[in-house]
Amino acid sequence: MDPRKWVCRCHCGKEFTPTSMSRLRVGKLKSCGCLKETLKSKDPLFPQFFSHLHNRKHGRFCEEWATFEGFKSDMKDFFFEGAKLDRHDLTKDFSKTNCFWSTVEAYDKRRWRRSSRPLVKCACGVEFRQQTSGKIHCSKFCKKRFGGVVNSVSQLSPDQIQEMKTAILEGSRGYGLRLANKFGLTLGQVWAFARQVRSNALIDGACPVGTPSAGLTNHTGEPFA
Repeated sequence: MDPRKWVCRCHCGKEFTPTSMSRLRVGKLKSCGCLKETLKSKDPLFPQFFSHLHNRKHGRFCEEWATFEGFKSDMKDFFFEGAKLDRHDLTKDFSKTNCFWSTVEAYDKRRWRRSSRPLVKCACGVEFRQQTSGKIHCSKFCKKRFGGVVNSVSQLSPDQIQEMKTAILEGSRGYGLRLANKFGLTLGQVWAFARQVRSNALIDGACPVGTPSAGLTNHTGEPFA
């Protein structure tokens, strides 16, 4: 037998070979695996503890919650059936002062509100939260019905054209996505329009005021209205 491997007997009577000798030496190995299953099957708080402990994108546990016993002693009094572990401040770790039990419905609503995605309007009039910058329709049906774009630059009014030109020349951060969402355009349309605006600004020295679409053409080569 390899002297580096030991055969241990669990309190349940099962013999097993530990996979980590260091955990066995320092006393972190408590059982053959039956303890976890027992806790999972008997204690409703354990699934919440176990799932958040191993999902680091949710945040880290405080030192007091390094063990299930510490977590349970802090949170057991307020637990109810079907509860979800949630945080008041998402920038802070999991701790007694920052955590609370929430219903599934309230938890899902909070997750939806936390989304930083912009709220845009589909061509059908329905507002929806945009998951990607290229998604401009609320459903596949609307995408098939209205096509790849909601508007074209040639359909915008002179005041809207001037507003786009001003935002492009100012060059504020994120102007492309803001203009696309505001006027129902794709980012490709905004970038194509921006290239023409900048090229004309370099040639003329400045954009003509009062003639917002002067010198600009759409994808067919026709001047913008």
